[in-house]
Amino acid sequence: MQRLAVRIALCAVLCLALAGCAGASPDEETTGQSASGEQTEETTATGPVAPAELGERLAAGGYVVYLRHAATDLSESDAELRSLQDLSDCSLQRNLTGEGREQAEEIGAAFERAGIPVGEVLASPYCRNRETAELAFGRVEATEDLLSPEYVPEDEAERFADFAPVVRGLISETPPEGENTVLVGHESVLRTVTGESVEEGGAAIFQPLGGEEYRFVGSVAPDEWSEFGAEG
Repeated sequence: MQRLAVRIALCAVLCLALAGCAGASPDEETTGQSASGEQTEETTATGPVAPAELGERLAAGGYVVYLRHAATDLSESDAELRSLQDLSDCSLQRNLTGEGREQAEEIGAAFERAGIPVGEVLASPYCRNRETAELAFGRVEATEDLLSPEYVPEDEAERFADFAPVVRGLISETPPEGENTVLVGHESVLRTVTGESVEEGGAAIFQPLGGEEYRFVGSVAPDEWSEFGAEG
């Protein structure tokens, strides 16, 4: 009798466990993540957040927009830098093309059209990044915090070796209420730190969660800015 009672109890536990597994929904929204870079993408049952909805969310403020600089001639290369002071000399760098300048202005127009409030605008010291910010938002604060070793002179590389936590700190910092922070940076920095990648003139949108954590919300391709504030 005692053995029978034990078997009945084990069966009951197994049934409860199976019922719990069956109750999990495969379509639940995923949320995620963090300063470790092991983030999860916010999705709905149908996929990542669409650009039009991203525009609506940004209009409420509270996000960080990592914008890759606008279009350049990728057949060109930056000259070897002798010092960080060389970053003030645009003739040594790969710069925006005419298309890139128009693209930057279109990005700014998309923000205005969608009523997206912009607070702090930080950019890599490279001319293509600063010019993108100026054309899109009319202002910029250049910062070395958006650089990695590949973008600095060889004798400065060690100082920038631990760049990832610095960039994560920028992405995870909550903007003042009703504002969005814009970071105009480089693709390889974004990819290394977050695992996300965008084309020139594209952007990755993050929601800071506090405590150096953040959630990747979605991305905007260069040809999707027209969807911001568009009447449906």
